[in-house]
Amino acid sequence: MQDLSIQEMLILQILNEDGARMSRLDVIAKLGNSLKKSTIDFLLRNLVKRGYIVYRRAERDDLGRFSRRFYWITDQGVSTLVNQLLAEMDL
Repeated sequence: MQDLSIQEMLILQILNEDGARMSRLDVIAKLGNSLKKSTIDFLLRNLVKRGYIVYRRAERDDLGRFSRRFYWITDQGVSTLVNQLLAEMDL
């Protein structure tokens, strides 16, 4: 099992608690000013790469651009989060 950083655990907990798809801006709002936006972007990309979260782009806006990505936690992400939380309790 790969260990999650505290920041990664926070993001997974936020996505798990809400139970819905959240945009990057929603995640930033939930975290407040505890992390820089660039750090959150890095963590989201890393969690996607590891298979703990997935995303889908929103519909295109009037200019043809994708407006946002919406993230949600995967079953693997939930399992990893729970296992890490249980392991932390054993300390």
